[in-house]
Amino acid sequence: MTQELSTSDVSRVELTVTGSGMTTVTTNLDKTGTQWGGVIGNLPAGTGRTFSAKAYNASNTAIYAGEVTNITITAAQTTSVLLLLQQTTAPTPFVNSAPKITGVTVSPAQVEPSKPVNITLTATDADGDTLAYAWTATGGAFGNAAVSNPIWTAPATQGTYTLSATVNDGRGGQAGISIQIAVVTVTGSANVNVTFNTWPVVSQISGTPSGQVATGGVVTLDVSASDSDGDALTYAWTDDCGGVFSGATNKSSNWTAPATAPSSGKCKTKVTVSDSRGGSTTGELTLNVGSLSAPNSVPVIDTTYQSIATVKSSATVRLYVTAHDPENTALSFTWGATGGVLGTPTTTAGRSEVVWTAPTTPQTTTNYTVTVQVQDANGQKKSQDFVMQFPVCTKVVTSVLNRTNPFGVPFLINYQLVGGGGGGSASTMGSKGVSATGSFTLGASEGLDVIVGGGGGVGSYSSYQGGGGGAGYYG
Repeated sequence: MTQELSTSDVSRVELTVTGSGMTTVTTNLDKTGTQWGGVIGNLPAGTGRTFSAKAYNASNTAIYAGEVTNITITAAQTTSVLLLLQQTTAPTPFVNSAPKITGVTVSPAQVEPSKPVNITLTATDADGDTLAYAWTATGGAFGNAAVSNPIWTAPATQGTYTLSATVNDGRGGQAGISIQIAVVTVTGSANVNVTFNTWPVVSQISGTPSGQVATGGVVTLDVSASDSDGDALTYAWTDDCGGVFSGATNKSSNWTAPATAPSSGKCKTKVTVSDSRGGSTTGELTLNVGSLSAPNSVPVIDTTYQSIATVKSSATVRLYVTAHDPENTALSFTWGATGGVLGTPTTTAGRSEVVWTAPTTPQTTTNYTVTVQVQDANGQKKSQDFVMQFPVCTKVVTSVLNRTNPFGVPFLINYQLVGGGGGGSASTMGSKGVSATGSFTLGASEGLDVIVGGGGGVGSYSSYQGGGGGAGYYG
């Protein structure tokens, strides 16, 4: 007997992404519930990407495989990709040979009332299946109706009685025969004519499409059956899960899966094939019922707003984002900042707004980041950063600098002062200016004066006059 392949046999799923102009990416997906998936990051943007996957069992044998092609990866976006993996090896087709009745003997052929009759039936099975026997009669009684050679006791009333035998191979294959025995009160000879009826045989049941069918989906079922006697066959389709057949008495029938999948995820369809002379057989096909779940998409941030980009100490900045979820689940918004104070956010279904207040004393890095994280009901997240800039660096080329503290709070100044070089003649270089570096804290209400003199240069050889001072540099 063959064992049906199940998705529970999958121990890992390997995904490979290929495409022009990119390095092949291979990774293993994770299983969440009954779904295998994952978010593959840092994929180069471009068209014509191919996503292929293989599912392996515990023996590291690929049992499912599939791919999708011509996928476009867009920069700064997440593309949803759904892969339907098919079995790498088709299930073994249902093949069974029905038993064959090779002979039957009756002794005596005519019997007196209440007398015994010895019956012997011989049958073979091409598959070597163990055969079971079942006898019935329109009168009289069998000593053991489940053997191939029963003893039948005729009834007390004369007449013609029909004895029927069914031979079953235990796998849906059956053969049958019916004989008539005359019960008479007089002695003598009887001419007994025995006719045989070989029952139909089901050799194949197919479903299109095969494999998984969604709830409410339609599968076309077709049965292959034969009757060695050439009898016309009739069909009757049924199932065990509440589906609906269109053409339930046809050889080919359209079956609609139930709106709600059974807890087992399987529906057993059955067809009974009859020959109208008392012979019948059945065939069964089990279908997997259930919807495929698509990967969950991350939320999409539609718009962002920042009232000002460059701020001073204690300034306020109004920030907001609008977003939506492709699966239309509820969104939550979480705000955070590397410094300063966040107010209480005002949040609606697809929008969140907050007011951020700059610190009284800015940090030396001069920039702060406010981050909002948008999360859907399935746990997918998307973040947006807002950068606040503090202009605390001044670079000028001058001999004199006069500035007051623009922030109103003490802060650290790192400086580099370079005096300009002096002038010189065409053949003589002037002297270089002096330089100085260091740092100090400028008070909240203090001003800053910087005067840098240029270095003296050499004039002409004839007058020995010095050159003028050059301009200084403050940074």
